[in-house]
Amino acid sequence: MITKPANRMRTMTGSGQLLIIGIGTELYGDDAAGLAVVRSLRSVELPEFVKIMEFSSDGASLINLWDDATRVILIDCVSAQTLPGTIVAIDLLHGSLPSHWKPSTHNFGLVEAVGLARAMGRLPSSLMLYGIQGNSHEHGHGLSPEVRVAVENVATMIELELLDVLDCS
Repeated sequence: MITKPANRMRTMTGSGQLLIIGIGTELYGDDAAGLAVVRSLRSVELPEFVKIMEFSSDGASLINLWDDATRVILIDCVSAQTLPGTIVAIDLLHGSLPSHWKPSTHNFGLVEAVGLARAMGRLPSSLMLYGIQGNSHEHGHGLSPEVRVAVENVATMIELELLDVLDCS
């Protein structure tokens, strides 16, 4: 199941860098979903304005990563009380995360980072989140089959939307 707002990448056009950040850690199963998406995107020829990064630290450090970027896409494993492998896309500048979500295992995670960056005036002009509902967060396990499929789908969605943006420019 994929939940997404319409035409979200249209806001990604214009000048400036697009930073795609995969969030997670390989130590806890599906928590590596964001890392897996950006690793998949590295195998594709992307436009020069796109930069890809992996991120495994706390939310406070996340704010510093996007300082020089105009537009940011975040990919993270979430606990959204949906079926494993469900993909959600949220415009974090204009939407909010449901209160029952737990998008990070960190004490100061994504939700807190966005809130602090908003208060400090340090949000990029576009900030999207692709959240993938995790299934297993056991230490030492790899991605669950449902999340592995979602990782491939998110990478493909981002690739196709970038192609669409390039075709329209």
